[in-house]
Amino acid sequence: MAVPELKEPVSVAENYRPVSKRMIGNISILMGKVVPRDYPVFSTKFVSITDIAVGVGDTVKEGDVIAHGTLGDMSDTITQLRNQLTILGKQRVKEQRVTDERIKKLELERKNEKHLKDKKGMASKDTMIQVEKENLRFNLAMIDSSVSDINSQIAELEENSGTITFTAPYSGTVTYVKDVSHGNTVGNNENIAVISDMDDLYIETNNVTLDKYVYDEYKSKWITVDGKKVDITEHRYTNQEIAYANSVKRNPYMAFECPGVKLDIGTDIPLYFMKEKNDLRLSVGRDSIYYENDEVFVYVKNEKTGNNDKRQIELGATDEHYAEVVSGLEEGELVYYKNTMVTPDKYDVVDVTLSNYCEEIETEFFDHSYPYYDIYMSDVTGDYHKLKDIKQASEGDALFEVVSTAGKDVIEEARLGVVSLDNEKAQADKEYESAKKDLEKAIKQAKKHPLPKKATETDAVRNMRLLDERLECDLNILNIEHDFAVESYSINRQTKNAEYQKILKGTAAAPYTVTCKNNGVITYTGLNAEDKIEKGGFVVTVEKMRPDEERTGVFALGDSGNVKIGQQVKIQKEKDIAVGHVVGINGVPERYMLCSRNGQQYSTYSLPFAKQQAFQAYIEMDEKIPNTMFNDAIFKFNNIEAHNVIVVPLLCIKTEVDQLTQVETNYVWKLENDVPVKEYVEVYGEGNATGGYYVLSGIEVGDKVLK
Repeated sequence: MAVPELKEPVSVAENYRPVSKRMIGNISILMGKVVPRDYPVFSTKFVSITDIAVGVGDTVKEGDVIAHGTLGDMSDTITQLRNQLTILGKQRVKEQRVTDERIKKLELERKNEKHLKDKKGMASKDTMIQVEKENLRFNLAMIDSSVSDINSQIAELEENSGTITFTAPYSGTVTYVKDVSHGNTVGNNENIAVISDMDDLYIETNNVTLDKYVYDEYKSKWITVDGKKVDITEHRYTNQEIAYANSVKRNPYMAFECPGVKLDIGTDIPLYFMKEKNDLRLSVGRDSIYYENDEVFVYVKNEKTGNNDKRQIELGATDEHYAEVVSGLEEGELVYYKNTMVTPDKYDVVDVTLSNYCEEIETEFFDHSYPYYDIYMSDVTGDYHKLKDIKQASEGDALFEVVSTAGKDVIEEARLGVVSLDNEKAQADKEYESAKKDLEKAIKQAKKHPLPKKATETDAVRNMRLLDERLECDLNILNIEHDFAVESYSINRQTKNAEYQKILKGTAAAPYTVTCKNNGVITYTGLNAEDKIEKGGFVVTVEKMRPDEERTGVFALGDSGNVKIGQQVKIQKEKDIAVGHVVGINGVPERYMLCSRNGQQYSTYSLPFAKQQAFQAYIEMDEKIPNTMFNDAIFKFNNIEAHNVIVVPLLCIKTEVDQLTQVETNYVWKLENDVPVKEYVEVYGEGNATGGYYVLSGIEVGDKVLK
C-alpha cells in the first residue's frame, strides 16, 4: 500500500540532506606519533657506570662499545681467593712429592725386612705404605674440595662484581644516554643508552599500553595518508614477551605498523578503529528518522511538487549521527532533517584540501649541549674535599681530594702484618738451614760407615743398612716443604703488602687527588666538605662537548611540550633564525621497551634527565650556532605536528549543545548541490588562529564547507 503524500513537517526554513554513502559505525580514535624503532642498551643488575663512550646523536654499529660499568669492587677479595688457589695448587704438588719420598723411604725399610726374612716386618711396612697412599688420597680430596669451594666463591663474586662492557645490539643513531651528572648508578632493566633505526618508523600511541589496549577484535583499523585510508596492524610481540611484560607489570605503549607507507618522523597521527567494516554504505542522518507504530520512516522531498513524501525505510547499522539504509531510499534523494540551528544565508565557501597542522610553543631555556661524560669515582675511603666548584672545568684542574680516615693503629697493624711474615720467614729459613746441615752431615757419615761392627745383624740392618738413601728421602722432604713455604710466603706477603699500601693511599701525608681529564662543565656536586666517601663511590661528573667543538649541538628545556625525535626546531633572535632537528629526548619511565635477547625477555625503561623539566631535548643544528644566538633568543618547536591532513578555518566549525545531556557536538555547514547541509565532524583540540581546526573525521578532500 502506497504511503500517502504529506506536507508535514513544515518550517520556515526546511533543511534537507541528500542520501549518500558513508562509513557507518562508531569510530574510536587514538592519537599516536611516528617514532623510530628503538634498541635499548641496558643492565640486568644494579651497576655503577664507569664510562660512557657515546653521546646523543652519534652513529654506532652493532657491537660498538657503548659503556663500561662495575657491579662493585670485590677485586681485592677475588685476588686473595685466587692467591689461595695458587697456594692450594702448589700444596697439591707438595703433598704428592712428599708422599712419594715417604713411600720410597718405607720401601727401603721393607727391603731391609726382606733381607732379614722378617715377614711380620714386611707386612708392617706394606701397611704403612697403604696408609701413606690413603692419607695422600684424603689430603688431595680435601684440597680439591677447597679449590671447588673457592672457585664457587670467585664465580659468585665475579657475577655480582667486576667490570661489565655494554655493546650496541643494533646499528643506528644514539637517541638517549642516561644522565650521569647526579650519579652513576643504573638499576635493573634501566637503559644506559637507546639506539634508534631512523629508517624503520612506526606509530606509537600516547599512553595506551599493551595491557590496556581494547581494539584487538575490531574489524577496521586505519590511518589516513594524503587523505586516503591505509590499513594498520598492531606490532606483534611474542607470547613469551607479552607474558613477561604482564608478569612484571611493565607493558610497552601500543605500536602499529603500516608497511609500504612513508611516514614522517616526529609527526602526530590519529589512529581509527571501528567494530564494523569501514566500507561506504548508503546512509541517512538519525535526525531525519521517525518511529511510529513499528514503522521507521523519513520525509523525502518531492522534486516535482516541492512537498515532503513520507517514506518507510529499513535500517541497518547505526552510529551516533547516521544510520545505514537497507531499503527505501536511493542515493541523492533529499531527506528532511530536524535542525535547531539557523542555516546560514550569507557565507564564504572553503574548499577542503590537505595542509599541515601545527601548534607551536616556545621556551627561552636552551644552551650548548654537552652530551659526553667523564665520570669520577674515589679510589680510596675517606673524607671528601672539593677543589673545583661547579661550571667550567679545564684539563688538569684539581677536581677533588680524599683524605683517608684510616687511624694510626690500623696502619700500624697492617705494617706489622708484613713485618710478622718477614720475621716468620727468617726464623723458618734459619731452622731449615740447620736441619738441612744436620741431614747432609748424617748422609755423609752413613755413606762412610754404613754398618757398625758391634751392632747385631738385626740392629745393623734395620738401623744402618741403606741409611744414606733413607736420609736422602728425609732431605728431599725437607727441601720440598721449604720450597712450598717460600712460595707461600711470597704470595702471602704480596697480599699483606697490598693491603698495607691500600690503607696508606690517601692518608693526610699524601692525599688522593683527582685532576680533570678533559675540558667540560660541572653541573652538580652532591658532596659537601668532610663528607665520608667509600672506595668506588661516585664523586662528580664532567660533561663534555663533541670532540670537534663545532657547537652545532643544543640542549633545550621547557616546562611543557610534546617534543619528538626527528622533529624540526628553530632558534629565533629577531630576524635571525637557525634550524635544526631533535636527535634525543628526555627519558619517560613509564615508556617500556619490550624485547628478547638470547631467548630471554626484558622490559626496559629510560629515566628522565636530572634537570627536572617537562621536556628536554638534544638538538643538532643544521649549521654552527654563534654565541650571540644564546642571548635573548627563543627556542620554538611544534607541540603538535600533522602533515597532509584536513585543516579548515576556525569559523567553519560550529558547535551545538544537547539540552538534555549538555554534550557539545561539532559540525560544519557542507555545501551539497549548492545547499548548506549540517555535517557532524570530529576535531582535534581547540584549534588555533594560524592553523585553524584539524578535522579528524566527517569531511573529505574535495568537499566544500562554509565560513
